Amino acid sequence: MSTFTKIFVVLDMLLAVLLVALVVPFVVNTETYKAKYQDEVAQRVVAETNAAAREADITSQIQQANAQKSELRNRISQLQNELNDRESEIQELTATKVALENANQDVRGRLADLSSSLKVAEESKSMLQEEVKNRREEMIDLQTRVVELSDSIRERTAQVETLNRQVRLLKEENQALAQRNEELQQQAESGTRVASASGDGSGQVSMTQAEGFEPETVIRGRVKGTREIQDGEQFISLDVGSNDQVRKDMKFIVHRGSQFLGNAVVIEVDNTQSIARVTLQSGEITSGAQVQAGGRVQ
Repeated sequence: MSTFTKIFVVLDMLLAVLLVALVVPFVVNTETYKAKYQDEVAQRVVAETNAAAREADITSQIQQANAQKSELRNRISQLQNELNDRESEIQELTATKVALENANQDVRGRLADLSSSLKVAEESKSMLQEEVKNRREEMIDLQTRVVELSDSIRERTAQVETLNRQVRLLKEENQALAQRNEELQQQAESGTRVASASGDGSGQVSMTQAEGFEPETVIRGRVKGTREIQDGEQFISLDVGSNDQVRKDMKFIVHRGSQFLGNAVVIEVDNTQSIARVTLQSGEITSGAQVQAGGRVQ
């Protein structure tokens, strides 16, 4: 056997010993290695899953960062534009300040001129105050005269109103007399005469031919006053007028409660009052007596 062969045999023996030393632990710990391998595989899967989730989070954060970066760039651009606008406004305000300073100097110059003329104005003011005082005294005198004239005018107005009322009353009486005259003339021409009749024991009752018309609706009022003129004609003033649907030639019944006093026919109508001529009298007609046109007296 050669030396090379011996060496090879020795090496082979050594290699066998080493392989036995390596294979025996491997064979003994095979299950342990499999469990470790499976654990390593599971850990790798978990690590890969965590890495993927982490990568997704990082990607989302990168996207958000990019969006914020874009927004910040836009904001920077806006702020730059605003800065440029503010600089323009500052320049304009500076120019305005210079103009105002110049105007202030002009105002100061005018103020100096006004101050110099203030004394003249004060002197003029004193003169005007004196003149105003004189005018005030004159005005007081004029106001006193106006008051006196106003009182006089009111007195004259009251007198005129009184005269107007008297003239109106006289016109009404004149109209009533003229109407009565015409009636008497007609009666004289037709040959009719006024009949006399006795009363209910309380006195004489005078009666004339029935005249006037009655309205469709009932109108009630009171006697405000009475007036008797020559020939025994009696006229009464009523507190109802055209506003209450009273018309000329309307017939009213005069009564006091249930006591019949007579009849009256309207000869003159105003807005709130009217004048009537008594055509039939059965009792004394005085102020406050009740009058009614249309319907039956209740």
